[in-house]
Amino acid sequence: YSWSFTTEQESIPPTVVSTNPVNNATDVPVGSAISITFSEEMNSATISSSSFTVDEGGNSIPGSVALNGTTATFTPNSDLPFATILTATVTTDAEDLAGNALQSTFSWNFTTAQESTPPSVVSTSPQENAQDVQTNTSITATFSESLDQATINSNSFVVTQNGSAINGSTSYSGTTAI
Repeated sequence: YSWSFTTEQESIPPTVVSTNPVNNATDVPVGSAISITFSEEMNSATISSSSFTVDEGGNSIPGSVALNGTTATFTPNSDLPFATILTATVTTDAEDLAGNALQSTFSWNFTTAQESTPPSVVSTSPQENAQDVQTNTSITATFSESLDQATINSNSFVVTQNGSAINGSTSYSGTTAI
């Protein structure tokens, strides 16, 4: 004896179980990946960089999205900006395996950590203790990271001779003060 029957369509929409970092987290390392865990397995075709985004004041942070079962992870292409409030969002385009979408867009905020490593000078031209330097030579200092261009001026980058400042102009490009 055999018989047939039809099962009920699963109609319960997925919910968000947790996020990493948690909502309103502070001091999040700038190298962090951002993840969200759902109440059930999700359809990988619906979890993408258009349905799961991270942004800074409406400007998208470039990155890639991957799904592993119930957890979707956004990995930024480069470190997140320091000391910045970011918003992660998953839209209602995200669906479970039965085609049920999140009932509403889900967003949460977090703040990245302050930078704690001060910049350093990595090279100079001319090099320290150089001899026979031409008098019309540009003097440069290259730093370990980009600096706030507004802070590089004739007060912060000074060339002296016997304690007296030498007149000249100051500029900044990339990581180098001239």
